[in-house]
Order: sequence, then C-alpha cells, then structure tokens
Amino acid sequence: MQNDILMIDDDQDLTEIVEMYLVEKGFHFRKLYRGRFLNAEMEKKIPDLIILDIELPDRDGFDLCRQIRRYDENLPIIFLTNHHEENNRIQAFELGGDDFLSKPFSLEELRLRVITRLKDKHLLKQQTKFKFGNLILDISNETLSVLNQSTQLTTTEMDIFRLLATHPNVIYSEKEIYSQIWEESYNKDTRMVNVHISNLRKKIEQISPTHKYIQTVWGKGYKYIG
Repeated sequence: MQNDILMIDDDQDLTEIVEMYLVEKGFHFRKLYRGRFLNAEMEKKIPDLIILDIELPDRDGFDLCRQIRRYDENLPIIFLTNHHEENNRIQAFELGGDDFLSKPFSLEELRLRVITRLKDKHLLKQQTKFKFGNLILDISNETLSVLNQSTQLTTTEMDIFRLLATHPNVIYSEKEIYSQIWEESYNKDTRMVNVHISNLRKKIEQISPTHKYIQTVWGKGYKYIG
C-alpha cells in the first residue's frame, strides 16, 4: 500500500520533478495545475497528503486550504511556495496548514517533511513495493522483477539492492555497505560484501541481461545505475 500524494501547483516542470522523485521513493503521486479541479479530484479519492502552492492562476492556495478542510479536518497540508513572507506563513497555519516550505527547496527535505506529517497524522503506510526505473523491488515477498520476469532475493541481497538503488550514482565503499547492512563495526573482511553483491548481480542478470545496474568503481566501491 502506497501513500497517495496530491500536489497542486501550476509550475508543470517543478511538479514533474517532484513527481519523479517521490514516485521513485515509493509514493503514489497525483497532480493538479489548476485549483478549480480540486473538487473532482477529491471526489475520486481523498489523498493522504496535499502539497499546495499559494499562487495559482485561478484560485489562491489559502482558499483551497479552506476547501480541503471541509473535506477532512486532519488531512496533512504542506504549503510549498515562493511567497515565504511571515504574513503568508502565519495565514497558512491559521487556515489549517501543517507545514510551510519555501521555494527553492531540497527534494529530500520535502520527502522528509511529507513522512513527518504522515507520521504525525498516523497515516504513514508501510511501503512494500519500490520502483527503480524498470525494476520493482517487492519487500513483502523479497523479489526483484522487471516486466514479467522476477527473481528471489535473500534478505541481505534485498537490503543491499535497496541501499544502492535509493541512492543512484552514489558510490558506497565496502566498509559503508557493511556498516549499514549489518549495523555493526566494519571488520575489514570485504569478502562478505563482495559475495553478496556478486550473487545479487547474477540474479539481476537473469531478469535483465542487457543492463548492468550495479557497477564497480575500482578502488572506491559500488554504485547503482538506473
């Protein structure tokens, strides 16, 4: 089960960037570029959280916040806007907003604020499926699949894949992988990490033989290439 995020912002490029980032992190994402479509979208399904701009072409975010509160008094609302002045922040909170983030912003900070607000409202759902490009990692049954092909992973292989895939192009040394997966001090024996990564690569190759997702950076470690 994925948390459902609705973003209301007329900046289409920005909205698509946020969508790609949050979907990659395991969220379901919907978007509106105009406030007048809010009623129809809410009638389809009330989201778990709304990311809301203040300045929209047809209606302002404050008016939409009032409307949202008529649907659900507890639905988390994060204002995301260029209008960072104190009076706007105060008004946002007075109308029932839960958080306020100014543009420009960090995508990772936004994700963490989303998680915090969902936790505050006890709405954070356990993510069991994560999509990384064409690959889908299913935590519940410990499988990795692409299209109609799947392979069974061990718990350690799954944890290593998830660590690397959630940080694409970031190089992790064998020491860092060991410390994060086994959660204990590094014992200078790299063979355990090497063996698991070798086995993981073989399994990925079974379902996707033409793409080398996990690459070795000689002398530094490993990285995931989406």
